[in-house]
Amino acid sequence: MKVNRTSKVEKIGTLVKSEKKSAKESAAGKSGLPEDAVEITSSQIDLRKIEQKMKEIPEVRAEKVEKVKNELHGGQYQLRPEEIAEELIQEALEKRSSHDE
Repeated sequence: MKVNRTSKVEKIGTLVKSEKKSAKESAAGKSGLPEDAVEITSSQIDLRKIEQKMKEIPEVRAEKVEKVKNELHGGQYQLRPEEIAEELIQEALEKRSSHDE
C-alpha cells in the first residue's frame, strides 16, 4: 500500500508561507485593512474658530462695569427688579431643560 503524503505537506508549506507573508504585511502596515482617517468639515473648522475667539473675549466686560460704577457713584443707577427676575427665571428654565435632555 502506497501512501501519498506530498499533497498534505505542500498544503502545510503553502499555509506557513502565507502566514509569514501576512505577518510581514501586518508589521509593515499593509494588512489590506483600511487605515484610520480623520476628516474635518468646514463647520467643524468654523466651530474651532468661534471657540478660539470666545477664549479671547474677557469674562468681565470692563466698559459695562465702568458704566455701572459711574451710575452708582452719580446716583443714576436704577434697579429694574422685574427685568432681573425675568432673566433669572429664564436662565433657570434653560438650565433645567438642558439637564432634562
